[in-house]
Amino acid sequence: AEAGGGGPVHHLSRLPETLVEALKAAIQVAVTERRIIGLRRLRRWLAEDPRAGIAAQAVDAPDVELLNAAAGSALPLHGSILVLPEVEDATIDPFRKVVIQMLQTKRTIKKAEIRVAATAALGVEVPTSVYNKVLKELCVVKGGEWQLRSGNEQ
Repeated sequence: AEAGGGGPVHHLSRLPETLVEALKAAIQVAVTERRIIGLRRLRRWLAEDPRAGIAAQAVDAPDVELLNAAAGSALPLHGSILVLPEVEDATIDPFRKVVIQMLQTKRTIKKAEIRVAATAALGVEVPTSVYNKVLKELCVVKGGEWQLRSGNEQ
């Protein structure tokens, strides 16, 4: 993957096509439900959740296989975190997109940077309720800054 997390590294999968398709579907379920999930937590989900079905067979697949299978349903951040790009809420998604774009290049963002970027991108001040909802879902506060979650929390 690119520095900072960009897209998946494309290569020929070593997994059978049926397993890749099952893995894509399972990852979509996990990411939609959790909205942010680290690869370690995803592997645990695949092993433990019956909805994973045959995708559980990919629990030990290389990270790149999981990242490639996630393409289309999740965005990779920093090579080990998958995030749901949209929550299908018109009041939240535009701001969510701005925050995710910022998190693609760095794991920690200053509160003031977020407000400036959001106002510049969206042309309006982001309501506090939307700001808090998006950032509390994707980040934790560390020393007055928002830090990307690992996605490996329960």
